[in-house]
Amino acid sequence: MTTMPSQLLNVKNRWLWQQVEVDYPTPESIRGRQVYESLSQKASAIPFTDSPSHQQSLHPNVLAADFHRMTIMFSLLQANRVTAPEEKEALVEFFTQIIYSEPCTLYLGFSQGEAVAAALLTIDDNQWLISDVVMCDNQEFSHSDVFINQVIANHSAQCSVCPERVWLESFGENASPELM
Repeated sequence: MTTMPSQLLNVKNRWLWQQVEVDYPTPESIRGRQVYESLSQKASAIPFTDSPSHQQSLHPNVLAADFHRMTIMFSLLQANRVTAPEEKEALVEFFTQIIYSEPCTLYLGFSQGEAVAAALLTIDDNQWLISDVVMCDNQEFSHSDVFINQVIANHSAQCSVCPERVWLESFGENASPELM
Protein backbone atom coordinates (compact mmCIF):
# COMPACT_ATOMS: atom_id res chain seq x y z
CA MET A 1 0.00 0.00 0.00
CA THR A 2 1.34 3.40 -0.93
CA THR A 3 1.30 6.09 1.71
CA MET A 4 -0.50 9.27 0.66
CA PRO A 5 1.07 12.67 1.41
CA SER A 6 -1.65 13.56 3.93
CA GLN A 7 -0.94 10.28 5.74
CA LEU A 8 2.74 11.21 5.96
CA LEU A 9 1.84 14.56 7.50
CA ASN A 10 -0.41 12.76 9.98
CA VAL A 11 2.36 10.29 10.88
CA LYS A 12 4.76 13.18 11.50
CA ASN A 13 2.25 15.14 13.56
CA ARG A 14 1.24 12.12 15.66
CA TRP A 15 4.92 11.46 16.38
CA LEU A 16 5.45 15.08 17.42
CA TRP A 17 2.30 15.22 19.57
CA GLN A 18 3.41 12.05 21.41
CA GLN A 19 6.59 13.80 22.47
CA VAL A 20 4.64 15.83 25.04
CA GLU A 21 2.02 13.21 25.89
CA VAL A 22 3.79 12.28 29.10
CA ASP A 23 2.76 12.10 32.75
CA TYR A 24 3.94 15.61 33.63
CA PRO A 25 4.38 17.79 30.53
CA THR A 26 5.52 21.32 31.14
CA PRO A 27 2.95 24.04 30.45
CA GLU A 28 5.49 25.59 28.06
CA SER A 29 5.80 22.39 26.00
CA ILE A 30 1.99 22.14 25.74
CA ARG A 31 1.89 25.79 24.64
CA GLY A 32 4.66 25.04 22.14
CA ARG A 33 2.62 22.20 20.70
CA GLN A 34 -0.31 24.60 20.28
CA VAL A 35 1.93 27.11 18.49
CA TYR A 36 3.27 24.34 16.24
CA GLU A 37 -0.26 23.08 15.52
CA SER A 38 -1.28 26.56 14.38
CA LEU A 39 1.77 26.70 12.08
CA SER A 40 0.96 23.27 10.66
CA GLN A 41 -2.73 23.80 9.90
CA LYS A 42 -2.14 24.92 6.32
CA ALA A 43 0.56 22.38 5.52
CA SER A 44 0.32 20.01 2.60
CA ALA A 45 2.86 17.79 0.91
CA ILE A 46 4.05 18.21 -2.66
CA PRO A 47 6.35 15.91 -4.64
CA PHE A 48 9.99 16.86 -4.26
CA THR A 49 11.37 16.52 -7.76
CA ASP A 50 14.93 17.68 -7.19
CA SER A 51 16.07 14.43 -5.55
CA PRO A 52 19.80 13.70 -5.48
CA SER A 53 21.46 11.11 -7.65
CA HIS A 54 22.21 7.82 -5.96
CA GLN A 55 25.92 8.51 -6.40
CA GLN A 56 25.83 11.82 -4.55
CA SER A 57 28.45 11.85 -1.83
CA LEU A 58 27.68 12.34 1.83
CA HIS A 59 27.86 15.90 3.00
CA PRO A 60 29.98 16.15 6.17
CA ASN A 61 28.03 19.21 7.37
CA VAL A 62 24.61 17.51 7.29
CA LEU A 63 24.04 15.33 10.34
CA ALA A 64 21.22 13.38 11.92
CA ALA A 65 20.64 14.61 15.46
CA ASP A 66 21.85 11.90 17.80
CA PHE A 67 22.30 13.67 21.12
CA HIS A 68 20.36 16.25 23.12
CA ARG A 69 22.56 19.24 22.26
CA MET A 70 21.65 18.73 18.60
CA THR A 71 17.96 18.63 19.56
CA ILE A 72 18.43 22.01 21.22
CA MET A 73 20.07 23.37 18.04
CA PHE A 74 17.14 22.00 16.02
CA SER A 75 14.70 23.63 18.46
CA LEU A 76 16.40 27.02 18.29
CA LEU A 77 16.25 26.99 14.49
CA GLN A 78 12.57 25.95 14.54
CA ALA A 79 11.80 28.85 16.89
CA ASN A 80 12.79 31.21 14.06
CA ARG A 81 9.49 30.32 12.38
CA VAL A 82 7.67 32.76 14.68
CA THR A 83 8.41 36.32 15.77
CA ALA A 84 6.75 36.67 19.18
CA PRO A 85 9.27 35.95 21.97
CA GLU A 86 6.78 33.91 24.02
CA GLU A 87 5.98 31.75 20.98
CA LYS A 88 9.70 31.27 20.29
CA GLU A 89 10.24 30.09 23.88
CA ALA A 90 7.25 27.74 23.66
CA LEU A 91 8.50 26.19 20.40
CA VAL A 92 11.96 25.66 21.89
CA GLU A 93 10.39 23.93 24.90
CA PHE A 94 8.19 21.77 22.66
CA PHE A 95 10.98 20.64 20.34
CA THR A 96 13.50 20.00 23.12
CA GLN A 97 11.16 17.29 24.44
CA ILE A 98 11.87 15.12 21.38
CA ILE A 99 13.09 11.60 22.04
CA TYR A 100 14.83 9.99 19.05
CA SER A 101 12.62 7.26 17.64
CA GLU A 102 11.18 6.03 14.39
CA PRO A 103 9.59 7.03 12.09
CA CYS A 104 11.20 10.49 12.31
CA THR A 105 14.76 11.78 12.23
CA LEU A 106 15.94 15.32 12.93
CA TYR A 107 18.61 16.70 10.59
CA LEU A 108 20.89 19.70 10.98
CA GLY A 109 23.08 21.52 8.49
CA PHE A 110 26.20 23.31 9.67
CA SER A 111 28.21 26.19 8.23
CA GLN A 112 31.43 27.32 9.85
CA GLY A 113 30.60 25.30 12.97
CA GLU A 114 27.13 26.82 13.45
CA ALA A 115 23.78 25.08 12.95
CA VAL A 116 22.16 26.95 10.05
CA ALA A 117 19.57 24.51 8.68
CA ALA A 118 17.11 22.03 10.12
CA ALA A 119 14.66 19.50 8.72
CA LEU A 120 12.54 16.63 9.94
CA LEU A 121 12.52 13.41 7.90
CA THR A 122 9.50 11.11 8.30
CA ILE A 123 9.48 7.67 6.68
CA ASP A 124 6.37 5.58 6.17
CA ASP A 125 5.91 2.75 3.67
CA ASN A 126 9.12 3.76 1.84
CA GLN A 127 7.69 7.24 1.24
CA TRP A 128 9.75 10.07 2.69
CA LEU A 129 8.48 13.43 3.90
CA ILE A 130 10.93 16.28 4.40
CA SER A 131 9.26 18.84 6.64
CA ASP A 132 9.95 21.68 9.03
CA VAL A 133 12.77 22.96 6.84
CA VAL A 134 14.33 26.08 8.30
CA MET A 135 17.48 27.79 7.03
CA CYS A 136 19.41 30.83 8.14
CA ASP A 137 21.53 32.77 5.70
CA ASN A 138 24.78 30.84 5.34
CA GLN A 139 27.72 30.03 3.09
CA GLU A 140 27.22 26.26 2.99
CA PHE A 141 23.78 25.82 1.42
CA SER A 142 22.84 28.24 -1.35
CA HIS A 143 19.18 27.21 -1.32
CA SER A 144 16.94 24.96 0.75
CA ASP A 145 16.88 22.36 -2.06
CA VAL A 146 20.64 21.90 -1.67
CA PHE A 147 20.18 21.11 2.01
CA ILE A 148 17.14 18.88 1.37
CA ASN A 149 19.05 16.89 -1.27
CA GLN A 150 21.87 16.33 1.21
CA VAL A 151 19.43 15.14 3.88
CA ILE A 152 18.04 12.63 1.37
CA ALA A 153 21.52 11.51 0.26
CA ASN A 154 22.84 11.16 3.80
CA HIS A 155 19.82 9.22 5.03
CA SER A 156 19.79 6.99 1.93
CA ALA A 157 23.42 6.10 2.58
CA GLN A 158 22.73 5.28 6.23
CA CYS A 159 19.82 2.97 5.56
CA SER A 160 20.97 1.79 2.10
CA VAL A 161 17.42 2.20 0.83
CA CYS A 162 16.24 4.82 -1.61
CA PRO A 163 12.72 6.14 -1.17
CA GLU A 164 10.03 5.34 -3.70
CA ARG A 165 8.97 8.96 -3.50
CA VAL A 166 10.03 12.06 -1.60
CA TRP A 167 7.50 14.65 -0.48
CA LEU A 168 8.16 18.17 0.74
CA GLU A 169 5.96 19.93 3.25
CA SER A 170 4.50 23.04 1.67
CA PHE A 171 2.56 25.99 3.06
CA GLY A 172 1.05 27.36 -0.12
CA GLU A 173 1.17 27.22 -3.85
CA ASN A 174 4.77 26.72 -5.02
CA ALA A 175 6.01 27.58 -1.55
CA SER A 176 9.45 26.45 -0.53
CA PRO A 177 11.46 27.14 2.60
CA GLU A 178 13.12 30.51 2.54
CA LEU A 179 16.36 31.71 4.01
CA MET A 180 15.88 33.67 7.19
